[in-house]
Amino acid sequence: YLPNYFYSGLERPIIVSCPRNVATDDSFVIEVDEASAVDRVTVTKSGASTHARNFDTRWLELEFKILSDGEVRVFTEGKNTMIPGLWMINTINGLGVPSDASLFGLDMAPL
Repeated sequence: YLPNYFYSGLERPIIVSCPRNVATDDSFVIEVDEASAVDRVTVTKSGASTHARNFDTRWLELEFKILSDGEVRVFTEGKNTMIPGLWMINTINGLGVPSDASLFGLDMAPL
């Protein structure tokens, strides 16, 4: 399987920087190459294998606010939805093209 943007020549959005650690029920700022192109912000929880089961993986679409052409404020969800651990964040533009993921910790010890 190849997504439709893979060989189309479309440029992928870029997350320039993301905080290493974030607190539950808080917001944080990510730096992007072109904030006006951000249509969606999504996060994916990294999995955890325990006794051959993986109950930690989840995917969420988060609320966000464009602050400037290079900054986007992202709002986390409650601790029952966004559980502590390592998360991947992506921005997706209006054409459905995602950025490469950046990693951040949620309620983790400093990385």
